[in-house]
Formats: sequence, C-alpha cells, structure tokens
Amino acid sequence: MNRLGKPKIINDEENSPKNQSFHIACILTTFSLLLAIMIGFSPNSKGIYKLLFMIPLVYGCLNFIFFRVYDRKSFPKVTILLLMFIRYFIGPLFIYFDKFPSSLYNLVYSQDTIILATFLMCIEVSCLFGALWIFEKKRENPAIGKREYDFLSGKNFGKINLLLTALIIITAAMYLVYPALFHNYYFIFDQSIQNTTLLNEQKLKSSIPNGLRWIGYTLGEITHYTVLAKLLAVIYNKYNKKPWNGYIYIAILIIILNATITTSRQMSGLIMSAILYMQLIRMFPKRRRLLLNLSIVSGLSVITTLIISYLSLSATYRTISSLVESYTNGFYGIYQSLESLTLANLGFFEKYQLLFLGDTLGFINVISTFLSRSGQINSTDVYNYYLYGSGVSGGQIIPMISQGYLYLGLLFSPAISVASVVLMYRYDGKVRQGKGSYMCNMFLAIVFAVAPIMYNYSILLLLLTTVAFPLYIASLLNSINLGRKQ
Repeated sequence: MNRLGKPKIINDEENSPKNQSFHIACILTTFSLLLAIMIGFSPNSKGIYKLLFMIPLVYGCLNFIFFRVYDRKSFPKVTILLLMFIRYFIGPLFIYFDKFPSSLYNLVYSQDTIILATFLMCIEVSCLFGALWIFEKKRENPAIGKREYDFLSGKNFGKINLLLTALIIITAAMYLVYPALFHNYYFIFDQSIQNTTLLNEQKLKSSIPNGLRWIGYTLGEITHYTVLAKLLAVIYNKYNKKPWNGYIYIAILIIILNATITTSRQMSGLIMSAILYMQLIRMFPKRRRLLLNLSIVSGLSVITTLIISYLSLSATYRTISSLVESYTNGFYGIYQSLESLTLANLGFFEKYQLLFLGDTLGFINVISTFLSRSGQINSTDVYNYYLYGSGVSGGQIIPMISQGYLYLGLLFSPAISVASVVLMYRYDGKVRQGKGSYMCNMFLAIVFAVAPIMYNYSILLLLLTTVAFPLYIASLLNSINLGRKQ
C-alpha cells in the first residue's frame, strides 16, 4: 500500500529474468568494449598480442547479442559462463596490466599464427554462445518435470549392498598390501606440489606393478566417493531423527577436509567436493540459505588460499597473466600450441595415428597403460616437447580448440567444444529430472561445462574412464537388490 492507501503496483517486468539478463549483458559488454579500446590503443609493444583487442571486443558483442543465455540459473551453465568471462575478459585484462609479457619461453613470432589463434578464439566463443543460446531457447519451463533425488537409495550410495561392500573391502585390502597406493593422494596446499607429484609418481612406479596402479587408483576413487556419500546419508538420517545443526556442520567439515586431499587430477577432486556440497543443500532444503552462505565463505577461503599458495610458488618465474592463461587455455596457449603443431609438420597418416592411438586410446583407462609402454605420443606431448624440450613435460595441455583445428580443420575446429556443451545440457537435464545417479550426472555436466575452457578431448576421455564410468558402474551394482522381497 502507498501513503494514499491505494494498492502499490509492482512492475514485474523490471525484475523479470529477461531484464536481469539484459542488465548483466550490458555491463559485460560495456567493460569488454572498454578493455578492447585500452588494449588497442596501448602504447606498449604488444608482440604476439597485437590482435588481442579482438577477443574482448567479440566477447562483448556476443554478450549483447545472446543476452538470454543468462536467463536460467544452473550450476553447470553458470560454470561455463564464468570460465568464458575469465578466459575472454580477465585473461586479456591481466595481459594488459602485465604490459603484454613475452612470458617464460622464447617466442617464435609469426604473423600468420597470430591471425589464426585470434580467429580460432573468436570463432570458438561465437559457437559456444550460439550453442548456449539455442539450448536455452529449447528448454521448457524449468519447473516442469523437475524431480528430487532420493539420496538414501542405492544408486546414490545412501545404502551400500553386499556387492559394493565387497568392492570396498577388496580396495582396503589392496591399499594395506600396497601402501604405496596412498601416494596417489596428497595435500592440496603443499608448497612443493609439483615436486610432491613427481616424487609420488616415482614411488608408485617403483613400488606397484603397472596393472595394479590403475586398478588401485580406480577402486580408490570409487571407495573414496561412495563412502563420503554414505556418510552424508548417515548424517541426514540422524538429523531427521533428532534435528541438530551440529550434524550439518559435521557434514560441511567432512566435505572441506575432502577438498584438501587431492590427486594429480586436482580439478576433478574440487568438482566432486562441490557436488557433495550441492547434494548437502538438496538434502537440507530448509537450511538452504545457511548452507549457501557457508559455501560462499568456505569457497572464497579455499580459492583465496589456493591462489596465494600458487602465486607464492610461481611468482618468481611467472606473471599473473600467464597463470590465468595457463589454467584457462588462453591466447598464449593457443598461439604456442599452434606453433608446436606447425613445427611438428605431421603428415595425414601421422596426424590420425596421433588421434586414434595417442589422443584417444592413449587416454582411456587400462588401454593407456599398454600404449605408454610402446612409446606412443599424443598432441599434448608434441606441445610440451615444443615448450620444454624432448623427454620433459611441464604439465601443459593442448587447448581443445587447437586439437579441433589439428584434426577437423579450420571450419569445424569448434566442433568438439560445441559437442561438450551439448553433452553438458544432456546431463544437466538428467539432474533436473532426477534420473540416474546424482553424483555421476552432476559430475559429467560440470566436466563437460569446464572442458572447452580448461580441458581438451583427451582429458575428457581420461576423466570419463577413470572417474565417471567407474562411479556409474558402482551405482548400477549398488542398485541391485540382493535381499528378499518383503
């Protein structure tokens, strides 16, 4: 009511998702265009970054054209949009502030590669926005068909049957017989994380037979996440019998502790911790606001600590821009990877041998073990040899768009990135409809969201066959009812 006693008219259109999306897009477009102008008219020597202004310029325009991609909120979609913002705005912004550094490695200056790398980044972001816009238009009302998961069911590891119990016991026995398998895991805040990883790999190779290494890792990951899901279910049951906020805090502590222990695939561990936290929010909807607030505080704390830790480790030889570029496969990585492929000068047969044996079979669990003995290389090896020299790997991965260009040519180079967005929507839809295993579907949705920016085709195969597929099999096994029907 207003002062005259008349009903106050609320304009719903002002708060509609369409208007909110338009405001977000306008802000992003404005800042992106300003950044493009700043980079374009900078008096500093730009080197390979002479066309860098095109990237925020195109990104800004696409935000304005496809502003409806911001309408609906879902964790996987927000993830890919945030990573695109970091890659296409924050990355160039830091390069500008760092005065266009030549980075750690000697650069081969090539006008053709500069144009090609810029074009590939622009065409990829255009295709990503286009794919997101098409799928958002096709989605029905998010409220229709939405179903909640039963987190106490076998498929979500709320209960563990005899088959999965036997698998957990076998895993525990294997780790007791071969304690070196514990070297698969280490503390995420380790100040010497690179040395620790290399040392752990050497200990594993010297102490564990080849076949048992991947079996131990795979079974260890299954046991790791199924036991955590079961613990959350136990806490949920106890809370239902006797509501006490302390149970929720215990669950949060368990998830935070899990996030501090990682493997060589750090990102997948952080994704799983985020999924467990989202599961907790779904299990306790009445405490949603409390859990969201705590997630923001704890998430920012972990991210800040990680950033400080990595900066202190890398500041002596890397700029902030190179760190951002490295983790989001930015312009520098695309430029360098294209140069490495040019230098390799692969013939038709060599190229597709690299695709099928190196980048496909070489990253599939079990098969990769046998191929590694034969000395088969992959496109990431080609890239790392170019950066660091033969026989040495610095852990860089070839960007997805560079792989697409190598195997599919210029016209279809973004096809793998677009396929990743399609699969993201597929599994995001399954989560919304409550189908299958929550942990498996959400993991796949997030991994496919992250892949175009942070991963590539090969790393996707690795994560699917070492984490997602084993967990899916465990969920199926655990869904089998071995008891009598009542």
